[in-house]
Amino acid sequence: MINSLLIILFGLGILVIIVLSINYYYFRSTIKSLRKDLDKVNWKNAKPLEYMKRSFDFVSNHFSKGEHTWMFKPWRNIFYTNVWKRKEAIPCHISTILFFQCLLFRFGRLFSKNLKLILTQGFKRGIGIHFYGRVFHNRKWIDVDVWAEKRGVAFGKNIHNSKLKL
Repeated sequence: MINSLLIILFGLGILVIIVLSINYYYFRSTIKSLRKDLDKVNWKNAKPLEYMKRSFDFVSNHFSKGEHTWMFKPWRNIFYTNVWKRKEAIPCHISTILFFQCLLFRFGRLFSKNLKLILTQGFKRGIGIHFYGRVFHNRKWIDVDVWAEKRGVAFGKNIHNSKLKL
């Protein structure tokens, strides 16, 4: 009994390591593709706030309207493929991570303490669990909800304090 339980736990551990390794590999390839496209833009040297707004549009316009992919397509909650090349709907936390990578590309790792991934919950807006970002700029935090941009949420707002286009 104990031996079979140990074998099951060992197998699950191996499976978790494989999934995390695949996720890490595709995360790196996604970031590489994103940075390759960022090299081509003509606004790389814009002022910080303008760069943030353009990065917000750059990431949100790249993907189709955000779906509730975390629930209906749970494999999309990780980097199971190079999501930058696929251009399909992605979960809110991945779109925020891609936006943060745009900022880190320009401002470097020292800027990472100015970025926060915020988790909200509650069905007030029909969305149970949602992630969005906050960026610290000019002594204040700016909400950035890249996933919700196609629902009418502007730069500086999040899905919970905006009127939505559903």
